Amino acid sequence: KRFGIPPHAYIQQRRVERARQLILNSDLALKEIVFSTGFYDQSHMTKSFKRTFDTTPTALRRAASGLRALPNSSPMVD
Repeated sequence: KRFGIPPHAYIQQRRVERARQLILNSDLALKEIVFSTGFYDQSHMTKSFKRTFDTTPTALRRAASGLRALPNSSPMVD
């Protein structure tokens, strides 16, 4: 409990954060991210992801793709 949480929870937290980074910063397929981050299957990653970030990996990927599609956009100022 050196990090204030049980070892399993710490590892799970690191896995889900790494998966988030890969979703946002790579073009890897979700199934590749699942196995590269140590999840058993996509369902396992999705449940952990939703519990942590209150969204699914697919929804995050879609949102990130939408942001990358608009590279020259700037926030609207009223």
